[in-house]
Amino acid sequence: PQRLPTKASDLELVSLAGSPRTMSSPMHHATPLGQFKKDLLARVSSMGIAWRFILDPMCQGVMSYADFCKAARRICFDGDKRRVWLELDPTRSGKVMLADLDAKIASELHSFHTRITARYGTVELAEAQMGLQHGKRLKRHDFCKLVWSRRLVATSNAA
Repeated sequence: PQRLPTKASDLELVSLAGSPRTMSSPMHHATPLGQFKKDLLARVSSMGIAWRFILDPMCQGVMSYADFCKAARRICFDGDKRRVWLELDPTRSGKVMLADLDAKIASELHSFHTRITARYGTVELAEAQMGLQHGKRLKRHDFCKLVWSRRLVATSNAA
């Protein structure tokens, strides 16, 4: 499966919340949503990265049903798309956010963003302070070491 790169300048994308190929909540492959998540994790290392690069590549913060169907086709998901969507959007709002896909990852990324903006003002200023401008890429391990050394994460589960 194709592995999508993580740009170091996308500070909020790196999921420091779990190890690669794990999810923060139990996965039930028997459900269409469980199978969809399994298919996502066959392509990328976390739900946070799946959200950023597959489900919300335009960084809108929400995904419509049409966006979801496009993403499902891109990963060759052959399950019941409508049932997956209904599991993700039980209130039928027509929009899904990362928190609907993985609440724990969404919460931890929000906390990480809060720490970044509290310290640096904006993500862009944080990138500049850490030398991560102009699309500079770091390996996951190097990025985790960088944010750990600056005490931007609560624990060192990052490497």
